[in-house]
Amino acid sequence: FVPITGLTMVTAEIGLVGYTLLILIRNIVSGIDGVPPEIVEAARGMGYTDRRLFWEVEVPLALPAIVAGIRIATVTTIGLVTITALIGLGGLGFFIDRGLQLFDSAVGTTQIIVGTTLSVVLAVAADVALVFTQRALTPWSRRKATV
Repeated sequence: FVPITGLTMVTAEIGLVGYTLLILIRNIVSGIDGVPPEIVEAARGMGYTDRRLFWEVEVPLALPAIVAGIRIATVTTIGLVTITALIGLGGLGFFIDRGLQLFDSAVGTTQIIVGTTLSVVLAVAADVALVFTQRALTPWSRRKATV
């Protein structure tokens, strides 16, 4: 895309959105396909329309796979955004890039550590937030411990 859009934010966004959509679509499709056919058949036997079946049966049952895809896409995107610093678009990758330029100095090492640590902390925080969101959206998936 560089010959068309140049080294701009649009170039980075096209790549990031395309890669993220690949992850999301694959997980959404596999989540919907993973709904047991007997459950779909039972819902049809109860008179569910296709739309109602999709939103009230298939999507809730596919939600763990869908959220897993969102988690993977989020963490991957956070990691990939650091690379946009190489084309001068800043972000946390700026610290890593600058540190690599000053690698032989203590300042360079510190900048690499700061950029890397902040990127990892951001990715972990986003992942944990999505885990709690999934738990809130799927209360039926938590089992109580049996004694």
